[in-house]
Amino acid sequence: MSHCFGGCKMISLIWLMMKEEFRFHTNFASKVNFFFFPVIALLVGAIGPLGIPNISESMDIERMVIYLHVSMLFYGFSIGSITFLGGDYIERRFGNVTFIRFTPRTLPWSFRKAFAVYYIQDLIFYLLLTIIPLTAGGMISSFIQGMNPGQALLLGFTFFLAFSTGLTFSFLSAGIFSRGKKFFIPYAVLLVTGIISMVVVPESIHRFLLPSYQFFQTKNYLFMILNILYVALLFDLGVMLIREYPAKRMFKVKSVLHEIHKRFSFSRNYSLMISKEIIDIKRSNTISKMLFSTVMPLLLITGMTWFIETGFDLELGFNTVFYASLIGYFQVVTYSWMNNSEKVDYYETLPVTVAKVIKSKIMVCVVIANLMSFLFVIFVSFLLKEVELVPIALAVMFFNILYCVTVIGYLTGLRTNSALFDIRILMKFSAFAMVPLIFMMAFSRIIDNKWIFALVSLVGVCIIMGGVVLLLYRAIDNKWKNERFVI
Repeated sequence: MSHCFGGCKMISLIWLMMKEEFRFHTNFASKVNFFFFPVIALLVGAIGPLGIPNISESMDIERMVIYLHVSMLFYGFSIGSITFLGGDYIERRFGNVTFIRFTPRTLPWSFRKAFAVYYIQDLIFYLLLTIIPLTAGGMISSFIQGMNPGQALLLGFTFFLAFSTGLTFSFLSAGIFSRGKKFFIPYAVLLVTGIISMVVVPESIHRFLLPSYQFFQTKNYLFMILNILYVALLFDLGVMLIREYPAKRMFKVKSVLHEIHKRFSFSRNYSLMISKEIIDIKRSNTISKMLFSTVMPLLLITGMTWFIETGFDLELGFNTVFYASLIGYFQVVTYSWMNNSEKVDYYETLPVTVAKVIKSKIMVCVVIANLMSFLFVIFVSFLLKEVELVPIALAVMFFNILYCVTVIGYLTGLRTNSALFDIRILMKFSAFAMVPLIFMMAFSRIIDNKWIFALVSLVGVCIIMGGVVLLLYRAIDNKWKNERFVI
């Protein structure tokens, strides 16, 4: 093993990890559903550009390209949040299986090297799964439209640069997270401070904050080199900070179930289950991962939007209500973390149904998501000087969170991560989530000019969403009545 990072052996490790990743995903979703992902990406890449003439009437191409690069940045970040910050979930969920990246605990090779190889594997895996099919679809579309296919190829490459930046940023975050709260909390505070401080950064510096986009626009190789340096720096810091052979934490806790149970007695038949969920989240330290995985992307989007509007002189028109409507979509991650906090197999021997556990998780998730998002909405309202929009923004936030969490709970049950690899479930969730989101975003943009119409429309959308929540919540019992806790 002393030469496992030399030449062919490193390639062999990457190949073995890719096979392991493939088996991990197809263990839940069928191979047909798994391979349907790149097919869908190919179709999106081929069909999407055909609508550019219509889109360009309401949004200029430059702004659209920025959106796409920012989306790829956050796609990489979200993938990394699950893979690098979710290592303890894998151990809890598959305690009887040893994954290659955890073998340094029993084999003579470095834990840091294992995670470095895993990062490279993840980069290649999602390059093959999504980015290459997207690029291939774009090139097909360019031939159909009689455009230069080189532009599609260049766009795909810059997408990869943006994606790798987001993924590497998560890798660095995981390294700091492995060092414990005393390192991670200052890091998170410093990150938020950095985002806020962009307000005082000179406009000439803004173009260096998204070098993948700048390279696509200017064809200046300086920006490509800068992006690669970003990735290399974040990767090196991540490898350096990942704790070598992390030991299992041992700590004592006192029994608080009875105390929490009394506090939630108003929830009647669900009080015990809700209390148990809260204890699981606290004991597994999942709340910090929820907070980082949901609030941090929102803060980054806010900061990115600000410097795009300032640095590129583009008016995106995002207000407080817009951000409030976007919050619910991110709660997929929050609900997913709740399902990852503990195993549920032992429920099989208890007088508890899958539907009841799902409903309990939905209740707890809605409360946690609202508490995390409340301060964000207040922060954005002060940042944008739109304090008068806080009441309607908070109402939109609440209904959107309630709606999205209920939808994801109804569709995916207790196995959100694996269920979303089923293309049918993913398309259903996309349809459920995107329709009200589009209306809310549209009405939020006209709230300054036609505030009465926008307000009435937003209230109407919230009422409809509330009705859908009621129907789906009641339907959970029937949908999951024959489901078992053990796979």
